[in-house]
Amino acid sequence: MRQLLDGDGAVAAAAEPARSGSRSRDTKETQIKVEVCLDGQERKEPCINTGVGTLDAMLHEFTKTSGFGVVVDANGDTYICEHHTVEDVGIAVGQALCDALGTRTGCVRMATAQHQVGASSIEAVLDLSNRPGCFSDLSVGVEFVGDTSAEMVSHFFESLASAARVTLHLVSSPDAHAGTPLDAVCAAAGAVGRAFKHCSIRDSRLCGQVASSKGTLSV
Repeated sequence: MRQLLDGDGAVAAAAEPARSGSRSRDTKETQIKVEVCLDGQERKEPCINTGVGTLDAMLHEFTKTSGFGVVVDANGDTYICEHHTVEDVGIAVGQALCDALGTRTGCVRMATAQHQVGASSIEAVLDLSNRPGCFSDLSVGVEFVGDTSAEMVSHFFESLASAARVTLHLVSSPDAHAGTPLDAVCAAAGAVGRAFKHCSIRDSRLCGQVASSKGTLSV
């Protein structure tokens, strides 16, 4: 198979099967459909519609920096509050990402990425570990970010990491709060997207194996 050197010097396969995943979630609280395509010609133009403005903005930033084809269509009981929609979208997107990553063979696996929106900058450290965890010092200093509570912003990242079966750290830089609260949460989402992009790169030097001395990420 022909190989190419990417910008970081990693050897990448010239042609690999596209990786994609989809999930539907239908409960009394939410109806959600998610499609995620990591690479290949099957990637669709991003389309995000959750009915929650702050969540839409975060997902748009995630999609932009990851380069993934992401389609999210959600209808939830937002007439009560945003809680169920934010949580369930995080779960569904995470599950679709998990499906798309599959066994994670050949993936670079670990990456750190920083992203800035406005004057706010956040760093994400990500490991496709199959051991879910989310650790964050992200604090926006307000109770609500637009139409979403600050608590639910954090819960979105927790739900995403748990369902995607990844270990995620969000680290605020000294200027994390230099911009608006919306800038900060979108910077976090963008950093996560950028980290997913790098972690999911397939490196042919791994010869189709997982990046683990155990030889598996399943245990």
